[in-house]
Amino acid sequence: MRRVDVASGAASPRQVLTVVLLGTGTVSLANSMLNPALPAFMHAFDLSAGRAGQVLSSFMVAMVLAMPLTGYLGARHGRRRVYLSGMALFALGSLLGTLALDFPQVLIARVVQGFASGLVIPLSLPLLFAVFPVEQRGRVTGAWASIVMLIPAVGPLCGAVLFEHLHWRALFALPVPVAALAWLMARRCLAPSPRLSERPAFDGTGFALIALSLALVMAAGQRLAQGATFQGVVMLFAAAVTLAAFVRLERRLERGQTAPILNLGMFARRDFRHGVIITVMQSVSMFSTLVLVPLWVQVVMGKSALWTGWALMATAACASLGGRLAGRWIDRHGPRHIIAAGLLITIMASLALGQLAADTSMALLCALMALRGVGIGFSYMPSTTVALNTLPETLTTQGAAVNNVARRVMASLAVVAVSLAVDALPAHGVALETTLTGLFTATGLVLVLALPSAACLSPRPLRDSAPSRA
Repeated sequence: MRRVDVASGAASPRQVLTVVLLGTGTVSLANSMLNPALPAFMHAFDLSAGRAGQVLSSFMVAMVLAMPLTGYLGARHGRRRVYLSGMALFALGSLLGTLALDFPQVLIARVVQGFASGLVIPLSLPLLFAVFPVEQRGRVTGAWASIVMLIPAVGPLCGAVLFEHLHWRALFALPVPVAALAWLMARRCLAPSPRLSERPAFDGTGFALIALSLALVMAAGQRLAQGATFQGVVMLFAAAVTLAAFVRLERRLERGQTAPILNLGMFARRDFRHGVIITVMQSVSMFSTLVLVPLWVQVVMGKSALWTGWALMATAACASLGGRLAGRWIDRHGPRHIIAAGLLITIMASLALGQLAADTSMALLCALMALRGVGIGFSYMPSTTVALNTLPETLTTQGAAVNNVARRVMASLAVVAVSLAVDALPAHGVALETTLTGLFTATGLVLVLALPSAACLSPRPLRDSAPSRA
């Protein structure tokens, strides 16, 4: 299909970066702010903890299901229009949450917010790649990552402050004007995207299969977390069968005339394939650690939740700084060595966490968490940059969607597995301290599996490994 160019807007690349950071930051912050408010929903609507947890899970499921659509919608309507629609939909969802009168209305608002986030987040890097030259993509995504990495640590703190002094509705109300501002700035600064002269037909069967597979995986995770092991395993098996059917269909469509909902031919590109593997492995390790650290600090060490926040903030701050430094490095020297170094640093810090004792000082714990942050910054976001950089511009949105879905789904399953281990092992006579140190060690060993992928990445700077735009 031939692409038709549309006149570029007058906004500078830095203005586009500001717009994308504001939009992505808004949707990410609004989600993470709700974590401390679950007890408030339990009290306000007389809910169990599991029922209140649907505030988080409904958002996640809707977001993951929306992500595979971004490639098709971007090709048919243009990235700018889809991004604006996502921000408008997110503002609407936030407004619905502010006005909600009962818990089902809260869940509807969260589904709308999640679906909107699934449109906005995968478009962020493709929008930046469209306006920044190849030789600046590393530092630009490093700047983007420096904000994104801080949000998971800052969001719960902001949510706790708002909830302490205001009301849970404030957690929905605050994003409304910010999302509206992000929409106005995006409308002014984002240039109309190139559109296909022949609009692709919608691969409805492919979307139904991948959506069903993802929904089964997410549902299986919830059932396993609730102790329904047999049902969870059956759901995972059904998800695998559905995914196999999806892959077979998409490969057949790639050989024909119909555009698949996800072009799996992307995985034939070495840097994309190995970049996604590294990102997924780091996500599994990172989110598993987010479960373990609060238990270690507050249960084993007997410290307050504030110390947990400091430990996580140390990781986030150093990951933010490391991401910026790594972005500049891969622009000049290529990704292989810096990503491999980041993985090794994260592995060493994780193994060191596995050697902690109950009387370990908080200073040492925070130092190890900061070291983990440096390793994450050196490897997590740069691997995503490398993966997308190897794709032609027509596939960057689909590539971003695949990367986001893979890491979020696998991280969710890892959190379930870690939670089950934390419950099961002490029940069989293993001390909690021993359980946690063993799981810290496991988070490091998981990353050993990513080292071969780092060795397979291109050693060349980004400008020398990007595909032709012709």
